[in-house]
Amino acid sequence: MTEDISEISENLLIKQQLDETVQKFPDAVSGNGYYNSLGFGSSNLFERKSLLGIRGSFQRLRSQYAWYHHEDNSMFRGIISGLTKRLQSLPYEIKSPEEDNSKWDDLIRFANFDNWENFISQFIINYSIYDTGAFVEIIAPGNPQKEPTGAATGIAVLDSRRCYPTGDPMYPVIYMSADGKQHIMHRSRIVQFLDMTERNEDLPGWGDSALSRCITPVFREILMAQYMRASLDDMPAPGFAIARNLTEQQVIQQMSKMNDRQDNDQDMLGRLVFFFGTNTDIEVSIDFVQFQKEFSGFDPDKLAAMNAKYMASGVGVDLQDFWELSGKGIGTATQSQVLAEKSKGRALGRLIKGIERMINDVFPDDVEFLFKYRNEEEDLERAQTAQAWATAIQMLEPYTTKDEQRIIATNQIPALKDAVTDDNGNIIRWEDTDPQSIEQATEQTLLPATQATEQAPDDNMVVGVEKDYRITASNFKRAFADVIQFIKSGAFSPAMASITLLEQLKRDGEAAYLDGLKRAGIKKPELGESGQTALSQWLSKQQPLVRSFVMDVGSGKYTDKELSNKGLQWSNGSLSDMLYKGMVDAAPRKLWRWVINPLKEHCVTCLRLNGQVHTMKAYADRGLLPNSVRLVCHGDFCGCKLVPDDGPARGRLASVRYVRRAFSGMIQ
Repeated sequence: MTEDISEISENLLIKQQLDETVQKFPDAVSGNGYYNSLGFGSSNLFERKSLLGIRGSFQRLRSQYAWYHHEDNSMFRGIISGLTKRLQSLPYEIKSPEEDNSKWDDLIRFANFDNWENFISQFIINYSIYDTGAFVEIIAPGNPQKEPTGAATGIAVLDSRRCYPTGDPMYPVIYMSADGKQHIMHRSRIVQFLDMTERNEDLPGWGDSALSRCITPVFREILMAQYMRASLDDMPAPGFAIARNLTEQQVIQQMSKMNDRQDNDQDMLGRLVFFFGTNTDIEVSIDFVQFQKEFSGFDPDKLAAMNAKYMASGVGVDLQDFWELSGKGIGTATQSQVLAEKSKGRALGRLIKGIERMINDVFPDDVEFLFKYRNEEEDLERAQTAQAWATAIQMLEPYTTKDEQRIIATNQIPALKDAVTDDNGNIIRWEDTDPQSIEQATEQTLLPATQATEQAPDDNMVVGVEKDYRITASNFKRAFADVIQFIKSGAFSPAMASITLLEQLKRDGEAAYLDGLKRAGIKKPELGESGQTALSQWLSKQQPLVRSFVMDVGSGKYTDKELSNKGLQWSNGSLSDMLYKGMVDAAPRKLWRWVINPLKEHCVTCLRLNGQVHTMKAYADRGLLPNSVRLVCHGDFCGCKLVPDDGPARGRLASVRYVRRAFSGMIQ
């Protein structure tokens, strides 16, 4: 049997891609053609030429290091320091099925052979300074040129000036250790965290760091600091000194006397330098011509404010995080709002998500690392936007119908859209007429199976075989809502409600199985022996759930809002199992592509699965299916679907992060 692609190792997949691509990559192992940026050299920071040196050279990295650590580069270093401290102060969480998380917590706490804060500091500084970004070594047993032979034991930041990108996808970095040895790093043992990477085959692994983007304002700040220091101390500013009617010997002699007592101000005349002339008709003077001069309209405060704006934009932070706004106090409300919109949290958000992804790639699939971060300003803005739209819709009430108001609201308010749309993103419409009386409701019976296939939702129905299951699910949700009303009104006893629900589940479960057979390509589906067995096993699992649910509804455990979603949740969580069971039985080796709904928010599981192509059996064996409880979103309101694909298979199910709980696979 052909081996499923989900079982192929990641490195074999990369090798296969390298064999099939038209691109040509360097070979770091043989040293054939890999890009080597070992160009050592010095740079005078204040020559009137490129401030950072040639892009792609080691000289540029040395210049970036020198610029960052310059004593007058206080503003940029302050921004990076503030960003670092914000990230260091964020609490984090490690989720694992194991009762004891100490093993993975230790890997984080003792990062960088020291502590987590040290790791974060070095990581952000390297990422912000160097065009090659930050390099993180994944410490694990085995040969560094090969895949680890065991789980990772630690992570550490490498000196970016000793790391050389090769352009080789399998061996992307060569690291030169302090003893002068070169180490070819396998892709599974190193992570390059790069800012603004670009596709440049001549400079693989090079990006555009925050310092590169801010080098001009950094240069201006240093020059301004040096100018102000030269203007305020008791030393002459750099320039020419022109002595009139004085010999060189006289000047040197008097300067020597000043040097002898410059640390002793007890003399009555302090540090004054005297020049004596015997001829009063000849003027004796020393004139200074300064190299540094103020330009027209020079204002240190305005220049500093301009530098601050440039640096906030270059780093990607809010200007208010480190600089007082113009105007009275800390700035007007309008200034604060506009600046927050333009520069809010971009660098911080990138770092948070990037570090989470990096560490989760190091951890096993069933262990998850995440920061506990919430942007309260964004939450408040969303709430204010929702309130504004609600007010506008209320003003339109005389001119619009309920459905039109509902459409406007769901299109403009994301939180409302999640609450009032079905699993396919369609708005749930309610009847405009009053509900039937209890007397009429008690006479109502469930729709016969022959009628169930004739009624379909009117809104945005998909065509073809997908339509059949949509009808099945819609009928079930409608009947489910009716039973809930009967229970709440007292028209149904718990026993009657349980029997009614189970009968409806049996009917719609069989229909869902047949829909699955048809979706997989069987034109005239029949239940057959396999379907009968699957249906019986499925119903046996539903019985205790139905009884428990009926008792909870009767006791008032659920609110009306919670009950309004139960039919959808039951359909997604249970009825869909029979659909996928039919698809597996009909064509287990048929390939399907996972597709997300672009109009809905999605969990990390669905986003990772998006675009992957696997057999139906591969999806089912792992329980990774739309609406599955194994999804991080639990599948209650999942908007994903599987569509047929001609192949080849694509992606790795083993790399997908999902809910770790007991799972016995599809119904056998």
